[in-house]
Amino acid sequence: MTNDEYVLNPIHDFCNTSVNKLLLDRISNMPIEERLDGMAYSQMFSFWSEIQTTLLVAKKEISDLKQKIKELENNA
Repeated sequence: MTNDEYVLNPIHDFCNTSVNKLLLDRISNMPIEERLDGMAYSQMFSFWSEIQTTLLVAKKEISDLKQKIKELENNA
């Protein structure tokens, strides 16, 4: 097989595309909770599941806090 015949496994291609999107999102000032959500579902080995859970909890907490701030600002 030559280099021009190499085909990336579809799941790896998807993950590469997702990582590229996350990088573009980071440099385009995407809100942190949306970046956390995307990173939490990126390709990881099973021993990283605790990190995935932490990312998801952090994303939820950030969203909740932003909502609470918005409510407080509207009531002020």
